[in-house]
Amino acid sequence: MTGLFNEGNNEKKDSAKKSKRSNGKNSTRKKMLEPKSFEIALEELETLVDELDSGDVNLEKSVELFERAQFLAKWCQKKLDKIEGELKLLVANDEGGFDVEPLDYDSD
Repeated sequence: MTGLFNEGNNEKKDSAKKSKRSNGKNSTRKKMLEPKSFEIALEELETLVDELDSGDVNLEKSVELFERAQFLAKWCQKKLDKIEGELKLLVANDEGGFDVEPLDYDSD
């Protein structure tokens, strides 16, 4: 009897593993379209958040909206990080001119 019970459990476990793998591939492998600009991405992100907050969408649609919102949030953050690295500060020097220095975000 024990052998039959274990075999049944193994089949269920194998089936669950296959199901998890296929679900993971579908959600993570979906190609997201990049927005044309930061402003468009931010506008779409705000729309997605409003739609999710409304509570008027089913679970499947909510997951799709959440994944898109997550993608857009990461995309926007990458753009902001890139711009932040490019910002420079003009500092007056002793000779009456200016020196260019990296912007320090941690100082007050």
